[in-house]
Amino acid sequence: MEKRLHPRISTEKTCTARFRVGDRTWTGEELRDLGARGCGIRVPLADLGLLAPGAVVESLRLSHPGVPQQPVNGKVVWTRRNRHHGKEFVDAGLVFTDLPGAFAVELEAYLNLAAVNSTPFIDMFGMPT
Repeated sequence: MEKRLHPRISTEKTCTARFRVGDRTWTGEELRDLGARGCGIRVPLADLGLLAPGAVVESLRLSHPGVPQQPVNGKVVWTRRNRHHGKEFVDAGLVFTDLPGAFAVELEAYLNLAAVNSTPFIDMFGMPT
């Protein structure tokens, strides 16, 4: 069951993220989805312990040209160990904790435009997801 407060768009293979948790910096990590108040990221399995729920994410920058380039902070809300094509990794959900006004406005405009120009995902039974 969907528990998000705000809808998200898929950003798979179109956007990466750069961010810091404590002394560790990640660059070029896959941004899985993006919403007005948070995002989903995918990192190597070895990083599972560093991205525990509650971990503070600093200086998050998104590589997509349609979204604001200003860094924001966030917090890890959930993590899930995953496997795809024999590779293991961690998917994590982040909530933005300090969105500057201009960032929020630009992001919302981008998300609205992306939603209008996208096709909903269709599951294996032909139902929109």
